[in-house]
Amino acid sequence: MIHMIRALFGQTQAVPVLKCQSASRGLSPLSRYFRTTIGVLMPRPMWLFRDCRSTRPATIRNGSTPDTKYKGQNYYVVLRAMAVGSRCLSVFVRACPVEQGDASVHNTDTPVGADLWNFFYRTIVIPQMPAIESLCERIANVFGLGFFSHDILPERETGRLLVCETGFKFDDRLYRTHLMQLAGQLAADEFLSDRFPARSAELFADEIRTALGNISPRQLAR
Repeated sequence: MIHMIRALFGQTQAVPVLKCQSASRGLSPLSRYFRTTIGVLMPRPMWLFRDCRSTRPATIRNGSTPDTKYKGQNYYVVLRAMAVGSRCLSVFVRACPVEQGDASVHNTDTPVGADLWNFFYRTIVIPQMPAIESLCERIANVFGLGFFSHDILPERETGRLLVCETGFKFDDRLYRTHLMQLAGQLAADEFLSDRFPARSAELFADEIRTALGNISPRQLAR
């Protein structure tokens, strides 16, 4: 059982628009709920078209600047916050060079280099950890208890964090396998060891205890 909230985003680079015959609208009601009720910012949506032969442009642009410079080269950076309920367990840094032309960053796009990973973690993740933790908490207030992955787009100019996608995920094996050779070299590498699943289980138990503590005896008896 997987439920996704997805909003494809426009960048300074042209980004392809997903086209699907079965799609009739670009934002689900729950996505709109995110934007209007609990204050979780999301990128501007790119609409899905029912007619795959549509003549509308297949790209869209906006003025945001999601790229970040490292050693003279610009990178698109997307953070993946792994959370257990309202608790942020770990934040993965995913990046790819802007010249690749695709602002949609995936696990294996990330260069295997400790210096680059640590630079982005220290300059983007650490200063934004309170905001990331707040996002995890607010999203959990809607979804409840579960193992989540929140894909977050940090804007360079504004410092805003835009939630691009949320999914149910206990682990990210592909990312771990891709960066396993960097174990012991990263500023935060618990996701490369057995500490990650152990900590996930601990947080899950904590969240259950908290939830049970908020339930009245009458509710438990039902």
